[in-house]
Amino acid sequence: MAVAAVLALPSLAAAYEDQLTGGLEVGYAHLSGDSLEGPGLFGGVDLRLGLTDAWNLWGGLGYSLHPPHADLDAIHAGTAAAGVEWVFDVVQIVPYATVGLEALVTASGGTVDPAIGAQVGLGANYLLSRAVALGIIVRYHAPLSRIAELPVYLTAGLGLSLTLAD
Repeated sequence: MAVAAVLALPSLAAAYEDQLTGGLEVGYAHLSGDSLEGPGLFGGVDLRLGLTDAWNLWGGLGYSLHPPHADLDAIHAGTAAAGVEWVFDVVQIVPYATVGLEALVTASGGTVDPAIGAQVGLGANYLLSRAVALGIIVRYHAPLSRIAELPVYLTAGLGLSLTLAD
């Protein structure tokens, strides 16, 4: 009976130190600002390099498409970001927080608008094995060069992460 109880407990997760992981995300995106507004679909890829058992370097690329609606044209948004990630790796569910700098480009109706910004994210991964995880992530993208407009760009998605190198 005691052995069954111990086996039923979540297994301890392995640390990410010196690991290279890659991930794919799909989900929902929302833009809200002066002339850019609307829901859309988001996709992204990222890489993480474990520095310690609690800290990773990460970088990622993202793209969202916001279909035309009302009197607005379709909006395309792309990001390239890099930063650090804090991981609380104790059991099979691994919460994490990210912060970084990003280049954000939006395009709509022939107008292209680049911006430098910050990105903050909260998420959690469920470890299916030492090498495979499913996760959720919510990110706030803040274009700092347009902070007076206080535009909102949020992404929320589901992800798949794979360990590429140990």
